[in-house]
Amino acid sequence: MANKRIRSRRPQETEDILAGLDLPTPKRQRQTTRRASEISEEIHRLECVIAAAPTLQRQRALSRRDTLPPLEDARPRSRSTRPSSAPLPLNARRLRSQQRLMQGAQLLIILVAIAGVAGWMKQWLQW
Repeated sequence: MANKRIRSRRPQETEDILAGLDLPTPKRQRQTTRRASEISEEIHRLECVIAAAPTLQRQRALSRRDTLPPLEDARPRSRSTRPSSAPLPLNARRLRSQQRLMQGAQLLIILVAIAGVAGWMKQWLQW
């Protein structure tokens, strides 16, 4: 089947087409005027925000500067005053547990040595 040109049912004159392009439809004209007013309001709002930015920044800085830190004496003091907000890394926890195990082994050796010295003294001095 060959390509055939399909003609429109109602031929339009070029003057009619050009006249339709010049005159916007009422709906489209209302949309463009409304959109233009929205854009101009947004531009005005942004200009006001930009103009007021240094003042707002100064106010925020002053409000933060006037804030006092919480009182230290109001809180009950705990045994240790270490900050618990940051968790320890895994290698630091392992190192700490190894140190505790070594201290426990040293305590056990000292207690065995004291018991041995006490037994030797009882045997030789005959208390």
